[in-house]
Amino acid sequence: MRGPDQPRSRVGLLAWFAAQWIVIPVESVLRLAWNAALFCGDGVPEDAARATDPLARFLGPRRLALEWSRKPARWERHLERLLARLAVELRDGDFSLATRICHRPRVVAVKGEHAPVAHAVLLNVRDYRGAAPGTVARIAAGEGLVAVARRGNARRLGMDVRLRDPGGE
Repeated sequence: MRGPDQPRSRVGLLAWFAAQWIVIPVESVLRLAWNAALFCGDGVPEDAARATDPLARFLGPRRLALEWSRKPARWERHLERLLARLAVELRDGDFSLATRICHRPRVVAVKGEHAPVAHAVLLNVRDYRGAAPGTVARIAAGEGLVAVARRGNARRLGMDVRLRDPGGE
């Protein structure tokens, strides 16, 4: 059985690439309908489904080529570009639509730092599954970021990424 940080099978990649064109729109509509039913039925906000979650799983041709290759060097270049973009957005505090959908920016408490809170983003396992161990932390450190592994259920696996010293900048 494959772990979440293992490369996806090529058959699975092709199957998802073909099926996503139907699955993602249907799931988005179902999530919107669920939220409408909650709103009309006095549901609690904690039960609401994020309508943008299916969009975060979109697999475009460029991403398909990245996951198909299984070359750690290619994943490293992908991480360098991604973390450089996230570092700029974290410093500015202004997040693009893609970051809001795929990386869920939020404010987190920081213990032992100059600032009591800082912006952080979620780096999903799908963003670094083909990279060698330790690559994320090394590249993040080079960008002035800290990447901390998350604990929890499989849906929340990944890393929280924030500025190394949010108060000092």
